Amino acid sequence: MLPAGCCDSPLTAFFMANVAIRPDKFQGCTATSTPFELIQGEEVTVAGPVPGTLYQAIKAGKTPATAAVYYLTENMQPGNVTKPFVFTIS
Repeated sequence: MLPAGCCDSPLTAFFMANVAIRPDKFQGCTATSTPFELIQGEEVTVAGPVPGTLYQAIKAGKTPATAAVYYLTENMQPGNVTKPFVFTIS
């Protein structure tokens, strides 16, 4: 189960360089994913990040980051899956 909601998101990203994470008081609620069960072998779309989060590129270059999806197991235990990646800001 992905614990999404009207203005919540199970998806986030962590940047190691070249990106500032700033609050955005003008951004409205854009995360419209509702809680749902993730079935093995199926694909789903989730909105993210949570409202009020702005990722701003502050410098060009290779940018290491990690994306994370948070979830609840059938026993309602929290868990997450993370995936590192590198992209180039030009």
